[in-house]
Amino acid sequence: MGILAASGRVSLTKDLKWKSPSGYDTMEIKIIKDRANELEIEIIGEDSTILNPIKEKLLEREKVVYAEYSIEHPILSNPKLYIKTKDAKPKDELKAALKELQKEFKSFRQQVEKL
Repeated sequence: MGILAASGRVSLTKDLKWKSPSGYDTMEIKIIKDRANELEIEIIGEDSTILNPIKEKLLEREKVVYAEYSIEHPILSNPKLYIKTKDAKPKDELKAALKELQKEFKSFRQQVEKL
């Protein structure tokens, strides 16, 4: 399964592709570990730029115990995001964090367009 975020909606998909709200970028996601309270995913072809705000937003959530990303080698490997939760499904927490980020980025874009 992958994660899809488009048009203000975030949902799981089976095709392992993430489509940005602009519709221009796709991101391949590989699930490494999927347990009741743990999720580890590899994001193909990305770097820490996208993962840092996701990690920070996850850490703001009450049911997220731990969230971190790692990159073994900046050129040769893909980043991995690890989430551990308490009394919640990690995928649900990730989807909620992505929805929050979408709202924040949309608001920021609207403010920039007013300049």
